[in-house]
Amino acid sequence: MYRQILIHQEHRNYQRILCRDSPEKELLHFQLNTVTYGTTSAPFQATRGLQELANISGAKHPQASQVIAQDFYVDDLITGPHSISICQEIQREVTMILQSAGMTLHKWCANSPQLIG
Repeated sequence: MYRQILIHQEHRNYQRILCRDSPEKELLHFQLNTVTYGTTSAPFQATRGLQELANISGAKHPQASQVIAQDFYVDDLITGPHSISICQEIQREVTMILQSAGMTLHKWCANSPQLIG
């Protein structure tokens, strides 16, 4: 999920990598544009991004927004409505909300074959 979250342009200078193949060669500069896995702030940035998506879409999709805000554990969405039809609706809305931010859910798993496919 981290690589799907873009860092604001003005903050990208704080995510630089400097490297070179040997001491004689010139330094190469790379600027990271997305949240970097393994950094101290990465879990917060990912969680905060999801919270913001839930806030933005809350009025139009209240049920899916609540699922996004409350049912993610790290980068896994773990939820369970009481009916297949509600689950299909949540699945469709959550997918749409996350895709609007350039995030795609992968590896669906469910107890009902109707939800996978």
